[in-house]
Amino acid sequence: MTRITGKQAQTDADSTCAPFFVIGSVRSGTTLVERILNRHTRLFMPAETFYFTFLDRLGVLGSEEEPEIELNRVVQLYRRERAFCFLDIPPGREEEILLEGARSYRDILFNLMTFLSGRAEKPRWGEKTPNNLRYVRYIRQYFPDARFILVVRDGRASLLSRLKHPNWRRNLLGCARHWANDASVMLSLINELDDSTLHVLRYEELLEDPKQVVHDTCAFLGEAYEEAMIEPQQADGDQSRDYYRQPWMKKSTTVIDPTRATQWEQEYTPRQLRLVEVVAGEQLKALGYPLKCPAAPGWQLLYLSEQFQDVARKFSNLINGRQKPVAAARAR
Repeated sequence: MTRITGKQAQTDADSTCAPFFVIGSVRSGTTLVERILNRHTRLFMPAETFYFTFLDRLGVLGSEEEPEIELNRVVQLYRRERAFCFLDIPPGREEEILLEGARSYRDILFNLMTFLSGRAEKPRWGEKTPNNLRYVRYIRQYFPDARFILVVRDGRASLLSRLKHPNWRRNLLGCARHWANDASVMLSLINELDDSTLHVLRYEELLEDPKQVVHDTCAFLGEAYEEAMIEPQQADGDQSRDYYRQPWMKKSTTVIDPTRATQWEQEYTPRQLRLVEVVAGEQLKALGYPLKCPAAPGWQLLYLSEQFQDVARKFSNLINGRQKPVAAARAR
């Protein structure tokens, strides 16, 4: 399989204190990578913060210094987010921790991560929210020395994993389009960022040779490899946290299983596989994944059915979105 890297690094900047971000398309193995890195004695990664997604929803991404009243407003709103509940911030201390000396939205995240890593007694923090794939420009604005670990997985496997997720609402066609869009962003990052900033980690290679892949990832971060990183049954001390009790997190806390890399090949029908490869074929090939199904009778009919379902879903979301403000107004 073709090895993908970013542009040749132009500098040898020290990365041993830089924050790092694990990014990738949804259901691509980012949680497994986070669990592995968390077992390092120097590295800490909390549950997904969704902080940049939150700022994007507020329409404030990219802002620099902000007045205190605005930062207070953002913290009050962020406290209500589902993702925040998994971070285990001591009740009643949220403002104290997040707003201490804060002058920007960047400082709020820095305070949060510094508190969490300090509580874990680890000197270096990282963050894993897959959707940060789309916010790399803003992350680099806030943290110019940030490092990025891009987890790449065969989109056909990722799609099936999404469809099994209880909270995923898109159908096969919608998933294929979403992954293709993510893959286009990944390819742009690979072309734009150099090797000192971006490290590409293939999920399939991680399953096949975890020791070598984790060793290479540690080298990218400027950290020493530790054998316990690939021994989950010995090194995970926080699996009881509510975040990892979620059923779709289970595989990330078990022993690495190389058979996961190809399980998807047995689960598609020929028509389904052909549909996915028509929609996302260019991105699959660009990322080094050869196509498997050049033809399958009837795939066009499946495409039309999926297209109808996808349009119906979007229309339903639109109607529901309009009804919520009305219901809220009536409640008042």
